[in-house]
Amino acid sequence: MLTDVVIVGGGLVGLMTAERLAREGLDVTLVDRGEPGAGWSGIGLVAPALDGAAAPPLVDLVDDAMHRWPDWLVDADLADQLPLAAGVLAVAESPFHRQELERVRPRVERRHPTAEWLAGGHLAEAVPGLGRHIEAGMLHRDAQRVDPHRLGTLLCASLVRRGGRVRWGTPALALDVRGDRVHGVRLPGEILPGGAVVLATGAQAPGLWPEGAAPLAWAAQRWTTVLLDGVPVPPVAIVGRGRLVAPLDSGHVALVSAAEGSDYRAGASAATLRRTLDAADLLPAVADGRVVAVEAWLGPAPVDGLPLMGGWAGLSGLAVAVGADGHGLTLGPLMADVVYALLFDIAVPFNLAPFRPDRGEA
Repeated sequence: MLTDVVIVGGGLVGLMTAERLAREGLDVTLVDRGEPGAGWSGIGLVAPALDGAAAPPLVDLVDDAMHRWPDWLVDADLADQLPLAAGVLAVAESPFHRQELERVRPRVERRHPTAEWLAGGHLAEAVPGLGRHIEAGMLHRDAQRVDPHRLGTLLCASLVRRGGRVRWGTPALALDVRGDRVHGVRLPGEILPGGAVVLATGAQAPGLWPEGAAPLAWAAQRWTTVLLDGVPVPPVAIVGRGRLVAPLDSGHVALVSAAEGSDYRAGASAATLRRTLDAADLLPAVADGRVVAVEAWLGPAPVDGLPLMGGWAGLSGLAVAVGADGHGLTLGPLMADVVYALLFDIAVPFNLAPFRPDRGEA
């Protein structure tokens, strides 16, 4: 059966895109190789690019995406069902890191008027118990946290309610390309035809590039989270140098490690667990917590650090929305809007060139 749009990937970006298109009246079929919830990992930060070394195009893109979230929640009828917790504290863990944060401070305060630089007693008052090596930080009051599992569940229900279909446990093997157009997706034992195809597959995206394509180099990053119980819950998420401590709606506290290169295996190693547990240095009181769960997931990572978003030159019927790395949740509504604009030939109100999925062929 022909569907208007086939979306490959049931992570949060794929589901946001599917819901957005179904909301506009399109017949949508989403396929994913895994089970429900497998791609709804992370701690749910909707935040600016906190790394001072982030490329300017990414900083602009993430800021744009953050500002879309309130309207997206209303348009998706989720504003009353998805509670948001506010606040992320980006802390300086060394003199060098403090210089980096102070360098970008004017830009942050210009873009986010509610952001506040904290040091000394003001910092201790905002988040009691911080590690003694932390001297200063930037409190992002407009950053938010959302439960990714609840979000995924709500998006699935909304998609089905709007007439969309979800096929879990169904791997996409290849694009069905004839001539200069994508006509659908090849699945085990069948071809699923579609008027357009959207790749939102995360770390597996390179396996579905058009035949003969030579996009930029790509790697998978592994993120690991350790959930703790029986510890003080911080009032905001605390982001250090590539690691963080965050409160969760479940009452647990999450420790998250810096991303590391992966061979596409998501399991956490002993070395990874050690690095993740080291994040307790940000808030030493959590070091006495009881470990209740360990989660590891893969995130896509183009080598230039920029997501892949847009159409593919010379090939109609294909849109790509992948490679968001640690910004996937924040970028979700924006990526969904871009896909919608591409399918309906609507001008996108910013420059897509830095994010072209085929930019490696230029």
